[in-house]
Amino acid sequence: MLEDFLAFTSRSAKLVVHFFKEDSILAKRLPLIYGPRSILSYLYRVYAASFAGFLISGRIRLLAVSVGGFAFNAVGVGAVLGVYGGFTKFASIPHLIALGYPAWMVGEELKGLSVARAPLAWASCAASLAFYVPVLLGDLGELYQLFVQHKFYVLMPDGVVHPLKTWTTPDTSVRLDMTDMFVTAIPAQRSE
Repeated sequence: MLEDFLAFTSRSAKLVVHFFKEDSILAKRLPLIYGPRSILSYLYRVYAASFAGFLISGRIRLLAVSVGGFAFNAVGVGAVLGVYGGFTKFASIPHLIALGYPAWMVGEELKGLSVARAPLAWASCAASLAFYVPVLLGDLGELYQLFVQHKFYVLMPDGVVHPLKTWTTPDTSVRLDMTDMFVTAIPAQRSE
């Protein structure tokens, strides 16, 4: 059982790395979200800067909650990738759960701060929320597409999108364009 878990964890970690590489299919077909100059890459930089700000300003509790949320997010999204063998809108569920509480904590902290009394802590909270708010709104959009519009798709590591045959199995007999899963995807070229 431990060997199965370790194999699953290894597979999930490899999939996470593959999907988020700067030269991946996602970076080419979804440059607004996953490319090297994407919105997400800038948001992650701001998020990382907020960690440094929390540390310097002595907000260790916020730092711990934010780093813990980020770690749980990576584990949850990796587990979803491992189960499906690809990226699905179901990844928004652990993403929302892992980042929702830290976003709430940072928002509550920001309410009690003033720019004049604690400028670094205020700026760190604002930077952190600049990451959380669009990401969590995106998750809600993904869940809307999943549960209301019934977009049950799996994006495989080779860039092919398949609908789900069952809740955990992609239907590899049906091949879809990435634009079926992501509205902002650049349509596939004939060479792909």
